[in-house]
Amino acid sequence: MSHAEQIVFSEVMYHPPAGGHEFIEVQNLTATPFDIAQWELTDGASFTFPDFASGPALDSFLKAFERIILCDTDPATFRATYNVPNSIRVFGPWSGRLSNGGERVTLADKNGTIRCSFRYEDRYPWPLASDGAGHSLILADDSFAIDDY
Repeated sequence: MSHAEQIVFSEVMYHPPAGGHEFIEVQNLTATPFDIAQWELTDGASFTFPDFASGPALDSFLKAFERIILCDTDPATFRATYNVPNSIRVFGPWSGRLSNGGERVTLADKNGTIRCSFRYEDRYPWPLASDGAGHSLILADDSFAIDDY
């Protein structure tokens, strides 16, 4: 792997159209599982993954090459809105909102080590269609720096 990121935000819906939901897709780019118990999403939206002791052990791991979704609503509502298969784990709801004007979003482990962080904007050179027009930001090439969506 030619870059340092092991965990990335692979897709972000920060300004959904009416009836849609905000979400962030988190992807493990490695063959190594990560213990995500008590990891925290911070800044505009806030979410803390459940502690290892409060659920099945495997639920607290981000599996090798797995993608998971964090969202602003309960998982069942999110699945119904976006037709997400049960094979993809969905966590939520988070508190707060992602800024429609852009901000930095960070995911840190339980020790406070930043595992993933990026900044998005709602103006050029960022795609305008992601600002309320129904499109999300998608990481096009995971070998680029994480802020180069």
